This record gives sequence, structure tokens and C-alpha cells, in this order.
Amino acid sequence: MSKLTIFGVLREECGIELDPNIHHLISSPLRSDSNPSFRVYPIDKDGTDRGAYDFGTGKSYTPYSFIKEYHNYQSPSEVYEHIRNTYGIEYNPEYTRNNLIASMKSKINIVATSNWITNNKRIKAMELAIITYNKGDQSVINKIISHILT
Repeated sequence: MSKLTIFGVLREECGIELDPNIHHLISSPLRSDSNPSFRVYPIDKDGTDRGAYDFGTGKSYTPYSFIKEYHNYQSPSEVYEHIRNTYGIEYNPEYTRNNLIASMKSKINIVATSNWITNNKRIKAMELAIITYNKGDQSVINKIISHILT
């Protein structure tokens, strides 16, 4: 299965070609933006797509959420159909959900076994990651875990 990244989406949807190994601050492709305020984060060494953040709106974006907003889709099925037709990627919600849960468990385990983090911080980090997961925003989860690990 091919992996959908924010870099691939920006290239395909907007014609914006960026190096996936470095940070980029560009004008937002989602709104009129005279001062670049759309941060595109590099792909992690483990291949994790960290997405993008629009400082002008305060919104984080995954490839899915970017496509949804860029095309003003109202339902998940519209986004999944677009991904299938444009990128040739068949979306399997259960596969994606299971991978996300496995990734979260792995990252939380790293946090939980770190000697330099207090038990209270571990518990709060896990609670926050679980609450965020239930809201469905993977980019926020990655930011929480990244912040805790740094």
C-alpha cells in the first residue's frame, strides 16, 4: 500500500513541490496569505508524516484533513473516494485505526519507560493522547508525544 503524505498531497493538489526532509514555511494554499504562515513539517526518520500547521488559522493538517478542507468535502466518503481516484490508495478505516493505535502504544510505551519523566507526566501524557485519539486528530497526538520526548 502506498503511503499518503502531506508532501504528496501538496504536490498533487496544489502543484507545490517541497523537500520532505526539511521544515517549510509557505503561504497557505487554503486561504489568502500574504505572509507565509503554513508550516510543513519534515517526514520523521521512521517515516511518520508530521503533517502541517497553519499559524493563521491555528489548524493542524494531515493529508486527509488537508484534502477535506481544500476540496470542501462534507463527508469522509468523499475524501476516501478522492484519495482512491487521485492517489490509487484504497482506504481501509480499520487498518488505519489499528496502525494508529499500534503507533500510539509504541510511542506511549517509550514515554512510559523513560526514567527522566515523572509518573504524573506519564499518566497525563497517556490520558491526553487517548483523548486526542478519540477526537481523531493524529497530528495533535504526534505533537503531544514529540513534545514529551524532547
